[in-house]
Amino acid sequence: MSNKRVSMRAIRDVLRLHFREGYSNRKIAKCLSVSASTVRAYLERAKYAGLSWPLPEDLDDHGLESRLYAEASVRHKSELGWEEVHREMSRSSMTLKLVWQSYRATYPDGYGYSRFCHLYRAWRHRTQVTMHLHHKAGEKLYVDFAGMTIKVRDQPKPAQVFVATMGFSSYTYAEATGDQTLRSFIGAHRRAFEFFGAVPAVVVPDNLKAAVKKAHRYDPEINPTYQEMCEHYDLVALLARARKPRDKVKVESAVKVVEQWILAALGTVPYLTLDMLNERIAKGLVTLNDTPFQKREGSRRSQFEAVDLPAMRPLPSKPFEYREWKVATVSFDYHVAVNKWFYSVPYRHDRRKVNVCVGEATVELYLGNQRIASHMLCPKAYGWSTHPEHMPSNHQEYTQQHRLLERAAQIGPNTEKVALTTIERRRHPEQGFHWGLLDLKRAYPGEHIEAACKWVLVH
Repeated sequence: MSNKRVSMRAIRDVLRLHFREGYSNRKIAKCLSVSASTVRAYLERAKYAGLSWPLPEDLDDHGLESRLYAEASVRHKSELGWEEVHREMSRSSMTLKLVWQSYRATYPDGYGYSRFCHLYRAWRHRTQVTMHLHHKAGEKLYVDFAGMTIKVRDQPKPAQVFVATMGFSSYTYAEATGDQTLRSFIGAHRRAFEFFGAVPAVVVPDNLKAAVKKAHRYDPEINPTYQEMCEHYDLVALLARARKPRDKVKVESAVKVVEQWILAALGTVPYLTLDMLNERIAKGLVTLNDTPFQKREGSRRSQFEAVDLPAMRPLPSKPFEYREWKVATVSFDYHVAVNKWFYSVPYRHDRRKVNVCVGEATVELYLGNQRIASHMLCPKAYGWSTHPEHMPSNHQEYTQQHRLLERAAQIGPNTEKVALTTIERRRHPEQGFHWGLLDLKRAYPGEHIEAACKWVLVH
């Protein structure tokens, strides 16, 4: 229908030619020099107004216009609010046609499907809401680190700021971390899920080193620990493409808002601790999430609670326990070096590559998918954790102290005392006692070894 109304006289001619002469819409349009769609539109208005030909004698042009356009006003009142339509569209598997069918079931004389779609798209364009990515309720969580850093007094390097925002509601979480390492990245995810009180279906990180083990334009390899975290929370990691900012425009916008609303307001004075900084960020998040939208109804919090949260999955019974995966080679002494500490595996696996899983309190070693060893994590450096059953039989023999002391006692009391002192100083005798003392018996008489041990004890 044309936006410009035709004269009342032309409308009378349309009614006359249609009802009295029986002309088709195309023929009427040709006679009156208007479009066929305009003819059809005014005939529909006449139908809704209950008008035919001849018109009542007392119906002047003003009355005719009121009758024709009064019904249009009723139809406008019968339409759904476009915010409500958009909210319905955010539901999983919802289409615009299903929304229109529900609308027509309530208002049988409402807009046709094509007009309904046109008006909805026009509303989307007018509101200037970023909707080129159609965000489903509770579906995607976008995460990234802000470019702005903050100095803290208890850390040598500036603190990094982790930001996470929901796709539909833009409900935002932020926290300061000491760095951008995998441990900090995973911990920030865990606290973000606890902040939201639920889990989305998809998490969209940038191509951070903490998330990506091997970058690729089309098929990047996700870090095993990050993948394990996703499996624990039953979600999918959808990595944003490199140099494709539109893939993560939601979190880019959230980062900008957090920097402007929260970080810029913190000033330049260094905070005493990271915890104090996070307390200030948490207060700023309350204000940010409760501030009403300018071009949408409600706020980030109200939209999240009304739309996102009902569509999200509940948190698992236990939070994810951080576990870092590495690949290492078993040395010839059947130990694997992990963070400068050595952990044993069964001796038959020496010189083979194994997968090392470093958890919060344990170290587990896998050959393929089979776990071959497990140890308590030692925070120290340069030491050994050895299970006797991992040793070959001839090495296990050395771990039996009474056997060792018996062999030393056969040489002499001083030799026995040196052997006992060596054993007591080491957790595992095979690591602290290299058996050169007992092996000397092959080359030297026992009395020479006994004299040497006496000299060691004296000096």
